[in-house]
Amino acid sequence: MKISNIILGIGAALLLNLPLFAQTKTRNKTEYCENYHKEKCKFQREDIEFQYNSQSKSALFRPGQSCTFNITVFKGFDYRMTFHADENLLQGQHLMYKVLDARTKKVLFETSEDDTNLDFEFVCDNSLNLIIQLQLPEVSYEPTDESMYGCLGFLLESRNSLKTGF
Repeated sequence: MKISNIILGIGAALLLNLPLFAQTKTRNKTEYCENYHKEKCKFQREDIEFQYNSQSKSALFRPGQSCTFNITVFKGFDYRMTFHADENLLQGQHLMYKVLDARTKKVLFETSEDDTNLDFEFVCDNSLNLIIQLQLPEVSYEPTDESMYGCLGFLLESRNSLKTGF
């Protein structure tokens, strides 16, 4: 009787902890993307020093997913933004994005179909709230394959605008 109680106790403990194991696996996948933008987003020109901006972010995505988020840019600063996505999200295709003025909804920048450059550098003449709209391409994948998800990073960097002219 004691042995059966022990076996039942161990079995119950394992069943109660099963959801914790599942959550840990999911959480680790998300944690993998947490600093993806710091590790993978590299600007092609490193001749001018920019500083990391805390509005940078990374997230877990699936192919074909779209996303919209806001950033705020301030007068007197130069900015550059860089995107990077895991190859299984793109499979040779391009990430498309638009930068819009949040107040007027005017498109300030938009990537083209054949644009392979995921970097955008600009000078901010006025403080603005911007909307960034991302669209990942639809790619084929097996629904049971873990590679149907991947990380996407957005790195925003800024610096004081250079004083030019007389």
